[in-house]
Amino acid sequence: RIEFSDFEKYFKVKFNSIPQLSAADRAETKVLVIGPGFGQMLNPRQSAMIQDAGYQVNFFHGIPNPEIRTFDAAPYLEKIKAEIDAFQPHVVASASKGGIYLLGLWEAGYWRGPSLLLNAHPRCKELPQGVPVVVAHGSNDEVYPTSRDHLEKLIATGTENMCFLYHTADSGRLPTKHLTRKGDRHNMESLLVRDMLPRLIDATLCPAGPEAHMIRTWRERISQPRLEAESWLGHKPEGLRKRWATSGVDEQKLFEVPKGSEEWTIVETIFWAEPKETPVYGVQGNWDKVQLRNIQRVENLPQLEGCAKPYFESLGRNIEEQG
Repeated sequence: RIEFSDFEKYFKVKFNSIPQLSAADRAETKVLVIGPGFGQMLNPRQSAMIQDAGYQVNFFHGIPNPEIRTFDAAPYLEKIKAEIDAFQPHVVASASKGGIYLLGLWEAGYWRGPSLLLNAHPRCKELPQGVPVVVAHGSNDEVYPTSRDHLEKLIATGTENMCFLYHTADSGRLPTKHLTRKGDRHNMESLLVRDMLPRLIDATLCPAGPEAHMIRTWRERISQPRLEAESWLGHKPEGLRKRWATSGVDEQKLFEVPKGSEEWTIVETIFWAEPKETPVYGVQGNWDKVQLRNIQRVENLPQLEGCAKPYFESLGRNIEEQG
């Protein structure tokens, strides 16, 4: 059985100790953006997302398009290095064709700090060792189409717990053949909502690693009343079982939660809690007309032992296989 402590052991950090970057922290963070490919003019919302987050941003445009035929990026790496020395950034970010410059900086040893690569460039075959790197890519990228398997292998070339892949893909199809969610194209729309692009920048700076940071920030998408209600119920099966009225082996498996009880109020809070941001999956129908008439607690020990625990154990093995 896997416990929350197993996650902490895997990430080698206590999740409660993972620092959260505040608005003041972002104001002190310098981000150097490699201009070509980032779309400051063609995709201004992406650039505005970083600026509006409060970082000190330097968009460096004094270099040409690196994807012209027979282009040699080496002479221009010195210019970027000079800008790095002058600006002293905490993070260097690139997108699309600008990724060629970031790869060159890694290879030349001009930049070995936190890095953000939007749109994995086809020339990127491996990540530098000992460098925090976040790669973002969409399954519908029409410029650099790349499979998820290839992207995951790329991430695996970096240092363990220092690299993170943000990948958006299509959902499964409904019976109507429609998709409930579409993966990003080359211009990644999902970066522009839910504080995503700034969160990826912050992730490169997290001492516990970018993946741990992203997991912690999931909670920020949830309202405080729901967080408190979930904490009251418990985050593990053992916690939920504390409120069972039976041993869970009786013929009766469903038990009414008394209306007006503290348990009812807690479940009701979770049921009605609104997310902080617009949900990805839209709610069908008129939610205002929905009424909560009944709450039943499931007390089924065979289900707990025969279904939930095997899933926990399977997840535990998966984590162990990742090192």
